[in-house]
Amino acid sequence: MYSNMSESNPKKSTVTTIRIHTDVRAKLDAIKMHRRETVEDVIVRLLNIYDELASVSKQYLGTAPEDVLRESLKLYKERRRLAGFR
Repeated sequence: MYSNMSESNPKKSTVTTIRIHTDVRAKLDAIKMHRRETVEDVIVRLLNIYDELASVSKQYLGTAPEDVLRESLKLYKERRRLAGFR
C-alpha cells in the first residue's frame, strides 16, 4: 500500500513536480473525499485502489471473464460507497 510519504517519514521524503492538464486536475479535485484533501492524497488513494484491483485480477486469472468483471465491479462499488458516493 502506498502512503503519503511526507507523513510517514518526513526526513527521507523528496518532492517532485508533475505537470497535468487542467481537465485532469479538475477530475482529481472532483474525487476528493473532502475539500481539504490534497491532490497527492487523491493519487495515493487511487494507487491503492489500483493495487487492490490488480491483486483481484491476478487472483481470478483462469476464471471466466464475467466472474472477473463481476468481482471487479463489486469491489469498485464498495470503494465508492466507502468514499461517500452513491
